[in-house]
Amino acid sequence: MILWLPTVAALAVFSFSYWHSPKLVFKCSIVFILLCYVLCVNDSFGFIPVHLRVEGIRLLDNQYTLQPPDCGDDILPLDTRQYPVHDVEEFVARDASAHGAKHIHIRATISVLTSMLGHDYLNLIGRSRSDYIDFFPWYYCDLNSNCEYIICPIGYERLSPGDCFINYYPELPADVQSGKIDNYVLAGAVNSLESTKVLIFRRK
Repeated sequence: MILWLPTVAALAVFSFSYWHSPKLVFKCSIVFILLCYVLCVNDSFGFIPVHLRVEGIRLLDNQYTLQPPDCGDDILPLDTRQYPVHDVEEFVARDASAHGAKHIHIRATISVLTSMLGHDYLNLIGRSRSDYIDFFPWYYCDLNSNCEYIICPIGYERLSPGDCFINYYPELPADVQSGKIDNYVLAGAVNSLESTKVLIFRRK
């Protein structure tokens, strides 16, 4: 949807420029704007019960269109569930302050890739609270040197399965518990939705 809507708008403007009736151009522009708005809203809410596909390419659907078949199938309707993003950020900030890291910038990483608990959102919350925590994706942190906290969501693949969920280190909790990773300790856990939880590990 986000790829072909600008194309439709550009073609519409280009076509209308050859018409000599300002009123007709205005009316057609309004129709195109409303059509684009309806299709965009349908991406989130899926209220149009019509699905048009040609050779696996979605021309009209409640998912992103004109993509390769089966690409982006994990894009779901608007999710209104409340994920514990604020609780996770607050826990890390409180724990870091209690262990002598007050007013010192520390690094934290997330062991999964998911839009439900992203580093950008955590950074936004931290900045709004004036906390000294920098959240990074998993591949930006070195567990042996520069990462003080690891955020490890457990069971989040059940909440929104699909191509956009990646668990970089599924054995992390077991490896910390067994001592295979001996430079981290479990700092605590934050309860989440549907019996899932978020484990938070602190570097010793």
